[in-house]
Amino acid sequence: MTRLQIAVFLVLVLALAASMLGVVSYRQQSREMFVELQRVRAQLDEQEMQRSRLQLEQSTLANIARVKRLASERLAMHTPDQVLLMALPTQPDQRSGDDS
Repeated sequence: MTRLQIAVFLVLVLALAASMLGVVSYRQQSREMFVELQRVRAQLDEQEMQRSRLQLEQSTLANIARVKRLASERLAMHTPDQVLLMALPTQPDQRSGDDS
């Protein structure tokens, strides 16, 4: 073997070793990214469940029957027996400053 052939052989061996290290590194990164993806998906699922629980709680707290009951019990509020509506006469807009 000549020196040139030995040099080419060594360059090819080094290129092969670098390529193998690159493949191993790529596969390791791929595994780590997959694990991270699974973790993020689990967090997303947990947050979706929490959001659903909060929406259910909000709809329960905003239920009109509950609000009426609490208004009656805690604030001594009640529905009036009679409703009287009065209409006030309209007056010209005094804010404009027009005297016309």
